[in-house]
Amino acid sequence: YCDCFAAGVYCIDSCTCKECLNKPECKDMVISARQQIESRNPLAFAPRVVHWVVETTGNGSG
Repeated sequence: YCDCFAAGVYCIDSCTCKECLNKPECKDMVISARQQIESRNPLAFAPRVVHWVVETTGNGSG
């Protein structure tokens, strides 16, 4: 699926998708496809950003 679909938004004329059906006029199909994908993989549309936490000891060693 396209980047717009993966991000949870509909494609617009200015995006780079070609012949994509991820448009508001295909809303029912888009919702159905999203539900099917999420039923197989609940994290399919989860954000891909991972936040790292760096802890320091305060003594200059890390």
